[in-house]
Amino acid sequence: MTYEFTGKTEEEAVQNAVNELGLERDAFDVEVVEKKGFFKKGPVKIKVYIDDGIEEKEEEEEESSAESYEITEIELETVDFLKNIVEKMGISATLEINKTEENKIHINIESDKTNLLIGRKGSTLDALQLLANVFVSKKKEDLKIVVDIENYRGRREHSLQDLAEKTARHVRRTKTSHLLDPMNPFERRIIHLTLAEWEDIETISEGEGLYKKVRVIYKKNFNA
Repeated sequence: MTYEFTGKTEEEAVQNAVNELGLERDAFDVEVVEKKGFFKKGPVKIKVYIDDGIEEKEEEEEESSAESYEITEIELETVDFLKNIVEKMGISATLEINKTEENKIHINIESDKTNLLIGRKGSTLDALQLLANVFVSKKKEDLKIVVDIENYRGRREHSLQDLAEKTARHVRRTKTSHLLDPMNPFERRIIHLTLAEWEDIETISEGEGLYKKVRVIYKKNFNA
């Protein structure tokens, strides 16, 4: 197959070909068919030659990828359920399934009102996730839903890891303990896992209900 592309320079024309065809640079050959001289400025035209086998391979990979994953009825129903809740909040949003694991569905929400959907320390996002899991549990008990907005959970995880280590250093220095703010199970687990290998530090959860506090404790009998 042969295609033609232009650009202000040869490099730009080649990059245009890469962007348009969705191929790596080494997947095709290039021939410059028109290039102005030094005193005559103008676009550079190139011809791009692609082996038919490459395009067929790309198409086969795309078809294989599409066939390997099909959205299930439960996933569609869950997305519709969440979208209905968000709309009742007076918020316009787009929901999509962006990742799947065994017995786990990841649903991402895109909106221009992310702060409202996330809430203070993720409280609204957690509520949406809880409702989604209650909804799904009635249809498939071993299925878990993870709801996220603009990778909030990933950013929150890094923030909690930093908080855990900062608190542990303070506790180690003062040889005391420190009680963190209430957290949901997901957040508490991050704190526990982050400090699990600190030999002179231990963590315990205190309180009742879904939101508990994590106490970071210095082991007084620890011998370094």
